[in-house]
Amino acid sequence: MRIIAGERRGMVLFGAKDKTIRPTMDQAKEALFNILSPISSTATVLDLFGGTGAIALEFLSRGAKFAVIGELRRKNVEIIKMNIKKTRYEDKSRLELGDYRKILKKVSMDKLQFDYIFLDPPYHTDLAKNTLCEIKKYDILSKSGIIIIETANDENLQYDVDIFNLIDIRLYGQTKFYFLSSGDSYEGYLSR
Repeated sequence: MRIIAGERRGMVLFGAKDKTIRPTMDQAKEALFNILSPISSTATVLDLFGGTGAIALEFLSRGAKFAVIGELRRKNVEIIKMNIKKTRYEDKSRLELGDYRKILKKVSMDKLQFDYIFLDPPYHTDLAKNTLCEIKKYDILSKSGIIIIETANDENLQYDVDIFNLIDIRLYGQTKFYFLSSGDSYEGYLSR
């Protein structure tokens, strides 16, 4: 597992020994960032279900201003801390330990809004759907923000069509990415 592009390109990250952690494969991650690029230098990122922190760190390497990484498991938090230190992004990131609801409430109370929210919950659960409800409740997605949800390619995401607009769906091997927006002004946010 490594940083693919940007100022920390090629840097190898610490991985999890826990078999329940399923990092986004480099090929899928590269395709994702090709779709999203370029990343604005003012972009703020929320990476929930952070795992190793690799997605948030990739955003930072590609120029994002700030990232919050949320993770429930303590042992994963230790890996994320090591990866933040290794990439020297201590000043551009914040790590939150806890349940996604607690983290979303906290960032809302801190008046944070995000241009990119990346969700990679355990596959074949209702966590993505439930998290979307909480995101709407706390209004933490910027007006032109995008929510990216990673699922297994055989999953069909359930979400409130009155709240979120489906921008696109992309498949990469066993991975599916959903791109959602909360507004009508999302044209041009995906490059490919």
